[in-house]
Amino acid sequence: MYHFLLLFLLANFYTINGRVQTISIGGRFLCLGKPVPFHNVILKEADFFTDDTLAVSATDKDGYFFLMGMDDEVLPITPYIESTFACCEPGKECKPQKERLDIPFGQLSIFQNQNVFNFGDIEMFGITSNRIIFQNYGREGYGM
Repeated sequence: MYHFLLLFLLANFYTINGRVQTISIGGRFLCLGKPVPFHNVILKEADFFTDDTLAVSATDKDGYFFLMGMDDEVLPITPYIESTFACCEPGKECKPQKERLDIPFGQLSIFQNQNVFNFGDIEMFGITSNRIIFQNYGREGYGM
């Protein structure tokens, strides 16, 4: 009897399907107040083992980007954008940095399939960690 119950539970566990969750993200990259044209932007979703790449695009000539991706997950997705950039003061040399810009958790609805987030203008000069994005979220040049 226990073997039958265990087999029944395992069979149901493997048939659990996630739901397709879609996210759309937009914004504009700036360096010292000027648009960053043709800059690569990757939309990813954080997972336990490896992160999924949902979409890859580049900014247009005015620095704007728009990405839309989808993932089949049981739990709510945790999307972020990843970008490699170098934005320095004129005349100074700096190395390109890979940065991850997370979407604040409260900005996504976990009960809807279509989620849209606008980063607004993202000033790349001075970004050294995710903390700067969160500390300045909502201020001009750093988010909505």
